[in-house]
Amino acid sequence: MGFWHTGYIEFHETTGIEDWCRPVPPTHRCMHCGEEFDTADDLRQHRFQAHPIKRPLLFIRGMEIGSTPVTITRSLAPQDVGTGACTSAIVNGVHMPVDHLAATLASIEQDTVRIVLEGEGANASFEIRIEIASDDDMEGVEQAFFRVAHHRRLDVRAIEQFIDGASPYKTAAAYCDGICEYLYGVLAKERSPTSSLRYEAYREKFTRALDKLRTFDRPLANRVGGLVEFHFNHFPEAASLSPGARVGRAANAFATRLSGSSLPESVGQFDGSDEQLEYLLTDWDTEQLIRWAVRDPSELLCEQAEIEKMLRSDPAEYDQTKLHILLAEIGLSSKNRVLVLTHARELRNSPSVSRWADSVIETSKGWGEH
Repeated sequence: MGFWHTGYIEFHETTGIEDWCRPVPPTHRCMHCGEEFDTADDLRQHRFQAHPIKRPLLFIRGMEIGSTPVTITRSLAPQDVGTGACTSAIVNGVHMPVDHLAATLASIEQDTVRIVLEGEGANASFEIRIEIASDDDMEGVEQAFFRVAHHRRLDVRAIEQFIDGASPYKTAAAYCDGICEYLYGVLAKERSPTSSLRYEAYREKFTRALDKLRTFDRPLANRVGGLVEFHFNHFPEAASLSPGARVGRAANAFATRLSGSSLPESVGQFDGSDEQLEYLLTDWDTEQLIRWAVRDPSELLCEQAEIEKMLRSDPAEYDQTKLHILLAEIGLSSKNRVLVLTHARELRNSPSVSRWADSVIETSKGWGEH
């Protein structure tokens, strides 16, 4: 059951929280067209120019807030809050000028805030749950995780020990919850005998972990998010959450393959200190896929039997997609049209990879079938 169970991690001792990589500055993506911007102000300007709308708008750290409640776990600065197409605001029943809204939200540490923005002929309502986690409490949760993880065994009892160790850090309870969702998901995915969850439940657990952790700009949260996005074959998102890390480079490798480009020579080179955190979190199937993903297809030929063996073991549907891609790439590299057709045809009905599948099938035309 992954590196918690196999003893492999004994050769990859962690160096502690102080050695984690620092997260890179975030980019700001337009929810309407996907274009990315370096600053929240650039995104707001683009939003008003490219996607004009009269409905009042609320932005938190460059993200446009919709009707779904949003949880804020990091302290807000006034410049983190932006609005558009509105003239006044109502915060928990209190009317105020709209230019007072940012300072008001930045002053709140624990509350559910209901906001109504009033514009010319239109109003918009928002709900924000502000649950600011202190740095000390987040570090306390991380230390509790590492104390349990160093035992190198993941089961229900280990998760319970983590919860107990993290319980004193009240403001970071949501951080602990998100990590637990992921760990319970790993148990379900690996069909652990200690888990009462059905195998299929891992998807919901992974999704909930991603939702709960996305607001925490911490290396541990980002690594879990990167692993979840990688599992669901959201390769650009995984690479964005874990740039330079093993899972981020593996995600980039798959994205590069799907674009039809060649893998760069540096794709398999990792920062050794950053690997340690990931070894504590990665299940066995994902670990294998990360290792294979960063290898050139010509080098993967000697791994073909192992990749096919994993595919026959009935892995998760999302992992099957990755395995079919790798085997088709091996077929392309070795000009084995049967291998290409066998695996590319399996992906022709998958919207995210169908164009790539058609392309490699077309490339293999004219090869002898051997």
